[in-house]
Amino acid sequence: MEMKELQSMYLDLLKEEGYKGNIDEDGDIAFKYEGKTYWIIIDEEEPEFFALYYGSIWGFQDDGDILKGLRAANAINKNKRLIKMYIDEEEDSIGVDVELFVQEPKDFVSYLLRSLCMIQETIYSFSRDMEKK
Repeated sequence: MEMKELQSMYLDLLKEEGYKGNIDEDGDIAFKYEGKTYWIIIDEEEPEFFALYYGSIWGFQDDGDILKGLRAANAINKNKRLIKMYIDEEEDSIGVDVELFVQEPKDFVSYLLRSLCMIQETIYSFSRDMEKK
């Protein structure tokens, strides 16, 4: 599938599920869930790959905070399935995504709510770990 086809498919299926999406400057799909913006990352080369991303869940203050964040993210990456956490290139925040393969790109809709919940659970776990002294 070409990029425009994938974008249309995602937007149409999101609309059917009650979400209003739009295409961002990178060509990915942005939409809101419970007041927060999530992105479906489109991979034209591998359309069966589904990635749902949420960024900037924690702002780091200093190197010690970054190290603590790396440890918390590593524990989550090790213990949770399908979740990936990583610090952005500027090292000032961390994002989380769910990555999986689907039989057909349209099949993502079957996993959307579960993926959103997994990200929310991960944010909660990460925040709880970061707030520990």
